[in-house]
Formats: sequence, structure tokens, C-alpha cells
Amino acid sequence: MLRSSQAIAAHKKVIKNKIDASRKILDFDYGPLYVIADICFNAPIDKYSYRVCPLKDVRQDATKLGNFAGWLGEERRRYKIDNGSVCHGVTSVDTNGNSFQMKRSGTISFECGDSHSILSVTENQPCVYEVQMQTFLVCDDDELKTTTKDLEDFILAVDDSKITGGKGIEEMIEEAKNLIVS
Repeated sequence: MLRSSQAIAAHKKVIKNKIDASRKILDFDYGPLYVIADICFNAPIDKYSYRVCPLKDVRQDATKLGNFAGWLGEERRRYKIDNGSVCHGVTSVDTNGNSFQMKRSGTISFECGDSHSILSVTENQPCVYEVQMQTFLVCDDDELKTTTKDLEDFILAVDDSKITGGKGIEEMIEEAKNLIVS
């Protein structure tokens, strides 16, 4: 009888842990990035390969630059990352005057764009990174109209290029003039 009550207690604990984990996911503030929260983006920039998993972590090759640490501002276009890998040779001093090795940290900023991608990564201070990304998920109505118009213009230009065999409009006008003259 004791074994079955232990088994029941263990089973209840497993269920409680699953419920707690589900609540944590449901309570998390994904902001406008909920659609890409489970996708990682990669980009080679300079001599490094970067991987950004929005609202999770950021890596430079095998080095962890930091984990999601909270939104900066109500628009949910920027968040901080911290608790990255130790930054060897870079120390700081806490409020008690104790010296410690810094961990990598930084911010991730999102601007309105027509795709989800990493635009740039900069290290303005040792081990403090600024990552710029673009996504249409953060566009406000005016930005979305502009981005949509730019995309429509691009598609029309590509379609026109296919129709005209890749010739520019000036070249086609010149050909038309030559046909009229002959």
C-alpha cells in the first residue's frame, strides 16, 4: 500500500510540474514577437556567425551573449539580454566594492522591415552587444503601409522585368522610337 501512495504522490508531482510549466508559458509576455518565438535566425557578420532566438538567447559562434532578461519600453520593440558567457579579462566592481568578471550582455532591437532577419551586431563596449533585427511584426499601421507599398513596387518591377525581357523602360522607349521611325 505504501508503494502505491508513493507512486501516486510522484505522479501528482509530475502533473503539478507540467501544469506549472504550462502556466509559465501562458503568462509570458511575448509582445508582438509571439509568431517567431520558437524560430532562431542566423547571420554571418564580419568574422562571426550569429544566432538569435528571439525571447530566448543570442550566440556568437559557440559563445553565449545572453538570455532574454526583460522588455525595454512599452512598445515591445527592444529587450535586454544578460547572463551570457564570462568575458575573460573584463572586470567590474559591485556596489560593495568587490571586483568580479563581467558576463556578456546587451540589447536586441527590432525595427519594421519586410522580413525577419538580423541586420547588424555591434560591440560598443567590451562584452556589451547591440543586435539590430527587422520584422514586420513590430510595424505600426503607417510603417506597414510603407513596407507593403515598397514590396508591391518591387514585385511590379520584377514582373515588368520579366515582361520586357529584363530591359529597362528607357531602353524600351528607344526601341519603340526606332520602330516608329523605320
